[in-house]
Amino acid sequence: MIHFKENFFVNIKIFFETLFQVKWLEKESYIYTLLPRPFKSKKDKKDLVYSIQKNLNKYHGFINDREEYIVYLTSLGTYGSYQKPNKIYTYMNRPAEEIAETIIHEIAHLKIEDGVIKNKLTHDEKEKMVQKTVDSLR
Repeated sequence: MIHFKENFFVNIKIFFETLFQVKWLEKESYIYTLLPRPFKSKKDKKDLVYSIQKNLNKYHGFINDREEYIVYLTSLGTYGSYQKPNKIYTYMNRPAEEIAETIIHEIAHLKIEDGVIKNKLTHDEKEKMVQKTVDSLR
């Protein structure tokens, strides 16, 4: 099950995390923003969440009903990041289909993270493993 949230303090956390990682993000060609663009209305948020959930339905077998994830819709930062055990942060100012794909990508990270740490995989090795998992779902 996925729960969607938006939180001012999470946006502040993401701002500082992104700010401290700018050099690495640019070196790795990650897309990010430090200029917040919040929802214009509650209806906009509700419509976006509905569209994301609709797009996530394609991945129902990958997301176990007993698994619980908290997705924070952020108004800045990178397109996606995660925090064990079950938190996902995703930039909300893009199409719902892209956000859904980011959520699946971050869930794949969460599912393999213990193995990544155990096997001491590099960032590139981890990303290849995650992408292979995501591609197999299409």
